[in-house]
Amino acid sequence: MKIAVTALLLLSLSVPTLAAEPEVVDGDWLGIGSTDARGRQPFNADAVLNRYLLHRGAVAPKAGDSVTGSSGKPVDWEAVAADEKGRVGGTITYAYRAYESDRTRIVMATIDGGGRLWVNGTPYVGDVYRGGMGAVPVLLEKGTNHLFIRGVRGSFKLSFEEAKAPLVLTGRDTTVPDLVHGEAYQGSMAVSVANASLYWLEGVRVVAGDSRVSSSRSTEAVAIPPLGVMKLPVGFVIAEPMAADVKEHTLTVVATSNNGGQDSLEVKLKAKSADKPRRVTFFSDMDGSVQEYSVRPASTPEGRDVVLSLHGAGVDALGQARSYSSKPDMWIVAATNRRPFGFDWQDWGREDAYEVLMDATARFGLSRDGAYLTGHSMGGHGTWNVAANDPDGFLAIAPSAGWSQFDHYGGRPDASSREPWYGADGGSDTLSLIDNLKQVPAFVLHGEDDDNVPASEARRMLDALRAVGASPLSHFEPGKKHWWNGDAAKGADCVDWPGIFEHFRKHPPGPSPLELEWTSVGTDSDVKHHWVEVGQTLRYGERFSLSAVRVPETGAVAVDTSNVRTLRVTMPDDSELSGAWLDGEWVALSTPSNSPWFRRDDDGAWTAATAGWRDGEKRPFQSGPFKRALDAGFALVVGTAGTPDENRELMDRARYDAATWKYRGNGLARVMTDTAFAFSAAAGNVVLYGNADTNAAWDLVFTEDCPIRATRGKLTVGRVSWERDDLGALFVQHRRGGGLAAAFADTGPVGSRLGHSLLTFVSGVGYPDWCVFGPDILTNADGGVIDAGWFDHRWQLQD
Repeated sequence: MKIAVTALLLLSLSVPTLAAEPEVVDGDWLGIGSTDARGRQPFNADAVLNRYLLHRGAVAPKAGDSVTGSSGKPVDWEAVAADEKGRVGGTITYAYRAYESDRTRIVMATIDGGGRLWVNGTPYVGDVYRGGMGAVPVLLEKGTNHLFIRGVRGSFKLSFEEAKAPLVLTGRDTTVPDLVHGEAYQGSMAVSVANASLYWLEGVRVVAGDSRVSSSRSTEAVAIPPLGVMKLPVGFVIAEPMAADVKEHTLTVVATSNNGGQDSLEVKLKAKSADKPRRVTFFSDMDGSVQEYSVRPASTPEGRDVVLSLHGAGVDALGQARSYSSKPDMWIVAATNRRPFGFDWQDWGREDAYEVLMDATARFGLSRDGAYLTGHSMGGHGTWNVAANDPDGFLAIAPSAGWSQFDHYGGRPDASSREPWYGADGGSDTLSLIDNLKQVPAFVLHGEDDDNVPASEARRMLDALRAVGASPLSHFEPGKKHWWNGDAAKGADCVDWPGIFEHFRKHPPGPSPLELEWTSVGTDSDVKHHWVEVGQTLRYGERFSLSAVRVPETGAVAVDTSNVRTLRVTMPDDSELSGAWLDGEWVALSTPSNSPWFRRDDDGAWTAATAGWRDGEKRPFQSGPFKRALDAGFALVVGTAGTPDENRELMDRARYDAATWKYRGNGLARVMTDTAFAFSAAAGNVVLYGNADTNAAWDLVFTEDCPIRATRGKLTVGRVSWERDDLGALFVQHRRGGGLAAAFADTGPVGSRLGHSLLTFVSGVGYPDWCVFGPDILTNADGGVIDAGWFDHRWQLQD
């Protein structure tokens, strides 16, 4: 839509929606140290949550009160005073204080250094990494409010700023591109919009404009739930090329709603020369959000090779791109991992890396014949892990200061029921995929005196590669620590090391291999290796592998498989197959084909097939486990058919998950009620909160043969039922009409609140296709899980 400059100027003069001076909630707090061991595992014991937060209205703690968790040692609540800046610190995992409010009101709360704020039993997302992500709407009741802070990172500071209008552009956490001198612009940005009210904001739209903007468009009008916050995309076009003397350009962003007023915000975009590192934005297929990456273009027009660079924890992608010097033949493309901390280049972080690579390749006309992969620290780990899970995806790799896997670095404690959790997160086990990695030429760089990621991590990977016959190259720089520089490169030596790029240049694209050896952790991870593709496995939650040989002279192909139900062979030379040897059995085709599918029948015999899966069956990337449902434009559907107490818990859960996805994944999670969903045309995956009694969308998304059903007071899995009102469950199924349907299910409010202990958006944590649990998880971690498992290729319970 055309933006009128006069109207925008008027809007920019509107009354601010936030008060000028925030109130710091300082003074005396109570703090308590660790009562339970925690780590990257799907269920963690939490004695404080169990005692004070599982049930609303529980008695508040007092100084000297003792709590005993899974560690077996009593831990006392102790007085902790805020310092002169209002920060509260110490060796505490939870903090508590009572807060008096003279009236019921909504404030914008900033939780700097704390992972989660609980107010009267309702959770709100904090800014644990102190990234300045902006405030979130919080309801304070008249009288005494009970505040808990969970996940203190050194120290925290809580402040309240009174909201003056329902719709608030927070002014923080924007995603914006850089403009380029001499070029027009057509692209996207995103801004954070909060609903500081107790009703839904309907028809929320955001546009951007100034005298240069020829058009701007919002995504479709959205509804923001009460006390919700969303990061909304904005597309805009600047038709006039940016002048070379412009260093910064200001746009006015305007947010409107049908029932909550409007707000405006100035956003500054930097303008840069085309040869300098810069930010680029794009729309993500994961959730429709706007994401960013940075590029350092090649120094010559002929340079078209691609180096995908993965940053370390807390590093901005533009800072990563700036750490390199320009190469005549290569573009440096620095992905974001969705956030500077993100997902350790696993889960959605890995998917972000591929989205960035695809966008940059298409946008800048870069080579499609293969890319090179490198990264530092967390990005060094990402280099190992991404390549291990996709051994034909990159021509060569170069991890710097990288660690191997969570089991050796970063904290993933051994669980009491290891199999289902590790089966759901098998891609984390980099070392077990070493036979994949040996196929990828590697150059390993590390500071000998690294005090963050010890050099032993690099040697661990080198030893493992050599043990399986690989010949990796390496360099350990004497006397250097984690991030280091010297005179070897024009950029930072620890990433721009000349040997890395010499290594890359020695490995140009080559012919398709005649022999293959390949292992994948599942059809949710990697399904294609050179000229062989897998559509389904025999058993889910277990790895599959294959070896294959093709003989060009005769056109013969032989494949030996383990745990493979369907596969396809695509001949790289465009020739046609009349059949193939599969596990020693000749399988003939009725008609020669260049790319035939084969299926293993239930009796174990291979036959020719027309496709890799049938309607309603599992298929690649739509086969579970649970976290795969949080993809493909997913929507969070809140039940409203229950009692007021039930509905409140479901709304709290969905709103918190949406805010967590925004915080950790820079994401956009659409939240809608079950009634709104029933009248919508929402495509993609859906995640329900509640049960068949409390969520009216249950039978709209789950089919009649779904083996799991939750109702008020009862949960059924196959032929087994539990009649309790305190159970929680999660599961994923195929959705009526296509896509995935999942549920955070419960049999009552306590079961719903147990979901607040899950680590859904944490990398290195896996949940299988389904899981049932009760309050015992808060005292015994995964030892309190009642049952868990997988669905077969037909979405029925796997034996």
